[in-house]
Amino acid sequence: MSNTSDARDISYMISDDVFIAIHRPSGRWCSLDMDGVAPYDIGSGYGAVSSIPGIENSSLLESLLEALAIDEQRSGKDNRSFEYLLLKCTSACNYSCTYCYDHDEIHKSKNLDFENTCDRVKEAIDLSRQHLTLLFHGGEPLIRKRFVQDVSAFAREYARSVGKEIFFKMQTHGGMFTDDVIDFLTEYDFFVGISLDGPPAINDKFRILKNGNGTYERFHAAYLRYGEFMHERCGIITTPTNVSAQHLLHVARHFRDMGFKAWRTTN
Repeated sequence: MSNTSDARDISYMISDDVFIAIHRPSGRWCSLDMDGVAPYDIGSGYGAVSSIPGIENSSLLESLLEALAIDEQRSGKDNRSFEYLLLKCTSACNYSCTYCYDHDEIHKSKNLDFENTCDRVKEAIDLSRQHLTLLFHGGEPLIRKRFVQDVSAFAREYARSVGKEIFFKMQTHGGMFTDDVIDFLTEYDFFVGISLDGPPAINDKFRILKNGNGTYERFHAAYLRYGEFMHERCGIITTPTNVSAQHLLHVARHFRDMGFKAWRTTN
């Protein structure tokens, strides 16, 4: 395959002064500093790499081919298998964590379209070998509870129809659990990651509600009501900060003593 035809399979966009490229057939992606693309006229900031003037046989294209491992794919290795699909249901969140980089007010939120999402889920299941994991993310995905339920039902039914397995995960702040939500998550065998930074004195430093109060109390109320579910199906994900990073062993022991079987950190 020539470099020119490879370029037609690569789309790009520019976000926050970062050039992001994705190889559509394989799903591989990479990012480059804008210094590397400055000599090229990239137009509107998104499109096909092949549309960039002067891209043929350029150092930029060679860098992209290397970063996306196109040569590996030419060698015959099958890279068209999906195992994991993250669905960013909404950008909305009803919390106001001070370090959050990725949420909007509910009335300003961006939401996934149901029909388009189902098309992408179907495509991912078709590209998977034997199983696919769907991760519902946000914002706070339970703000769109009905959307999560409907997509999960579609995914499970379609996966069964083609003889494949489907697994479900969710990342949530844990403050919107209700009896109905717990019943649904149990029925679909979800594994749930709860975003929490530690005991109240640590967690509530940065994880706050819109009124300025900490979020730990809401989590703990859900824990008292749904502790059995949380022990079986939930893990804790902690974001290290200049507060929590000094006490990670204490944080880990706190959640261990509450009965959680899984805890990890994320940047």
